[in-house]
Amino acid sequence: EQQRAATSAAPSAPSFGAAGRSSDGNALATRQHAVDAIVARVLGTTPDPAAREFVGLRLLELAAVRAGLSPRERDPITILRAAHTTSDFPLILEAAANKILAERYKLAEPTFRPIARRRDLRDFKPTKLLSMGDFPTLLSYQEGGEIKAGTINEGRESVVLGSYGRILRLSRQAIINDDLSAFDDVFGSIGSMIAQFENATFWAIHALNSGQGPKLSDNKAVFHADHGNYTGSGTAVSVASLGIGRSSIRKQTNVDGNPLDLAARFIVCGPDNETEVDKLVATITPNAPAGVNPFSGKLTPIVSGAITDYAWELYADPAMAPVWSYGYLADAPGPRVLTEEQFNVDGVAFRATLDFYAGATDYRGGYRNAGAAPA
Repeated sequence: EQQRAATSAAPSAPSFGAAGRSSDGNALATRQHAVDAIVARVLGTTPDPAAREFVGLRLLELAAVRAGLSPRERDPITILRAAHTTSDFPLILEAAANKILAERYKLAEPTFRPIARRRDLRDFKPTKLLSMGDFPTLLSYQEGGEIKAGTINEGRESVVLGSYGRILRLSRQAIINDDLSAFDDVFGSIGSMIAQFENATFWAIHALNSGQGPKLSDNKAVFHADHGNYTGSGTAVSVASLGIGRSSIRKQTNVDGNPLDLAARFIVCGPDNETEVDKLVATITPNAPAGVNPFSGKLTPIVSGAITDYAWELYADPAMAPVWSYGYLADAPGPRVLTEEQFNVDGVAFRATLDFYAGATDYRGGYRNAGAAPA
């Protein structure tokens, strides 16, 4: 790979050697500086000092320099052909696209994440996940006595990573016009869209069986009367009904029948219940003991537009008792962008990909009430 980059630190009028090589000959370093310059221009941030020499370069000029052409070369066909065959210009765009995608992706806040545990997977094979209730309790023993063995189940609930992707394109016109807004439009939007896709995927799984969730290995939905975590008759959100739900979570037991003593931390509802839930969890100083709200400051509301009725749910901390799990491929977590070799594309093509799963882990850390309209 030829080692080429700008040598002048003046952002408005960079100058280059005859071969377009950087003064230190470090192609990887200058490539990173060029990436940082593009990202800074798109996001409106201050670039590192070493990247400033590239800030004044238009995309077409950068392509010419990285291909070893004279900055005075003005024929876009010649420049782009050289950039695609003899330079690292596509890799610079790929790295910049990944940084912009990551920044926009971080800004999105899928509503499911607070109530789900993240566990990344090593491969695409079905993976069984342990739940809190699978662990046996300790037993006493005397000095020199035998410690009795208990069984930790391998994990009954299995999840599998799914692979998703789209082909995106930065057109020749956008490169010639130095249209970095197109960069942000494409990769900034795809970052937000991927977060929305994860959210939609989770809530679609959550909505199975009329909102009771997918069936677990016992052939019963996550929320089921036999699990002691479901009120199918439905009651409106109130101090009394929340008390029943909190008690249900607190009474859940492990494989030995011992209480797990879990505390409810989150309340999940749809938009129709949002105001009522806010009232119930608000911190209010009562005028009399009868006005005390036992849930003030104890439950964090999670509102999802995917819940279209008055149903509501309670969850323990997923770090303690996960009902839901989600994750990515461990070696490549989150979305990523790769340059795509497509000779029939007039510009630069990219492949945006995501390896992601969401699924149910256990039932013990949650409670669901079918809900009812407020009185």
